[in-house]
Amino acid sequence: MKQIVRIKTANFDYKMEGLWTSFIFSYFFLFLVRNNLHRGETRSILIRKELLSDLRENFTTALRDLLNASYVEPSINELQKHPTRFQVLFLEDRKYKVNYRMSETGRMAYAIYSLIKSIDETILEETEVQIEYK
Repeated sequence: MKQIVRIKTANFDYKMEGLWTSFIFSYFFLFLVRNNLHRGETRSILIRKELLSDLRENFTTALRDLLNASYVEPSINELQKHPTRFQVLFLEDRKYKVNYRMSETGRMAYAIYSLIKSIDETILEETEVQIEYK
């Protein structure tokens, strides 16, 4: 199964592993095809600053699909008993409280959200992103 191995920006160097990298690869592959960047055996690609907003949108779609399929609002009791297990994510004017310590989908959502935020910073800095995949 193909997956993203590493995403490097000017300020961040994500070495990626686990289920979520395989999950977002399909969205990344559509980005490559749509922007005519898929070149057969190439395993590393530099995403120009002009294409970063499209890349961000693809990862946002992945996060939205994941949350729509799996999000369950935690109970007040859960939030009070274990507040450090939850991270708040904001997506399209909605607030999600995900359990990023005990839930696989919560960890995936938090990781994708963090990636989107680092791409946002890269867009503001007008630099490029290097992505390695296998």
